[in-house]
Amino acid sequence: GIFSPEMHLFFELALISLLYLSATKANICFDCVVIIEFVENLILNDEDNIEDKFNARCLAQFPDSWNESVCEALVKTKLDQIVQGIEDNLVPDQICNNIGLCNLAEFIKTLKIAVPAARPVVNLPVH
Repeated sequence: GIFSPEMHLFFELALISLLYLSATKANICFDCVVIIEFVENLILNDEDNIEDKFNARCLAQFPDSWNESVCEALVKTKLDQIVQGIEDNLVPDQICNNIGLCNLAEFIKTLKIAVPAARPVVNLPVH
């Protein structure tokens, strides 16, 4: 390629820090990234029952009023893609974007789950 390996690495790092900046600024991917990192650790440690552990971690991440249906949907529809993304060495933000989970509010709407408005779906930073 045109770029030296060092240059290439610099671009990747710049891109990653940009991703993190945009993620931390609005924290849109926060819940998703937390869960992806958890799955990464399960895979690194060769854990079994990834589905059960993922589900338990997911339930702990979200409010009781609606977490069961969301986590069940994530296990059924997204867990394989998450594992695949991790095996492809994608960063969590990227996996979240790929599977459409950066915007959890939108994902939850597709599940037709009533999320109480009083509780924000994503942990946005308080200004």
